[in-house]
Amino acid sequence: MNLEQIDNAIAKALGWTKHIHAEPESEAEERLDCMMGLYAGMPVWRNPEGKFVRDSPPKYSSDLNAMRDVLESLDDGQIARYVDQLSSIIDFSLFEDWTNHDAFAFSQATAAQQAEAYLETLGLWEEDNSCQQ
Repeated sequence: MNLEQIDNAIAKALGWTKHIHAEPESEAEERLDCMMGLYAGMPVWRNPEGKFVRDSPPKYSSDLNAMRDVLESLDDGQIARYVDQLSSIIDFSLFEDWTNHDAFAFSQATAAQQAEAYLETLGLWEEDNSCQQ
């Protein structure tokens, strides 16, 4: 998955939906759209609270603060799977007794690594089968 696909998959998992702004049906709607900087065909987002917003969801794959909020959505069972996924992504094996090195490696995981582990945990990760050079 590329970074945009990762960000969109996480947004969708959290309840964000993407819509295309419709043509205004009246002059009043057209003026309002103009004041808000909206135009027909423009992508707009509905946030998890159900409100339309001009801003797109966070760039989860590059924002550790956004990923912190995402990870708070995991339940206890998902957290255990997430830890397993992240441990394989940052390339070390978990043993029964964690060392300081293990904990440090987890604390240094990038937002992209956390995002991949999150999507793997939810079964939403899609392998990129394109040729990479």
